[in-house]
Amino acid sequence: MIILKTVINLIVAGYGAVAVAATTTALFLLYALNIALAMRKVTGNYMDKELGKNVLKIILAGVSAFAVFVICKMALPSFMAHKVLFLIPLALCGAVYCAVLLVSGIVRVILKSR
Repeated sequence: MIILKTVINLIVAGYGAVAVAATTTALFLLYALNIALAMRKVTGNYMDKELGKNVLKIILAGVSAFAVFVICKMALPSFMAHKVLFLIPLALCGAVYCAVLLVSGIVRVILKSR
């Protein structure tokens, strides 16, 4: 997986950090799907309606964070190109992601399962 990620990153590096991040996300999604299918063979079918709803909530959090990134990139282009100031929109994206997970109840589900 790491070798494949490195090779793909070298191929798409010319397209910028967003392309590298997108390929990393896609590879991790494939990895998670692979692990889920392997677990299904061992533990049986654990896919149910509640899991589907929780996955959609996590996707909503990711989409919300990405929307904040796009808004920051359009509204604050100088921040995104700065060596240090890009951390402000990045932190804002992380805060939005965590807030959506908290409001949607995913944090409660994770803490309850421990």
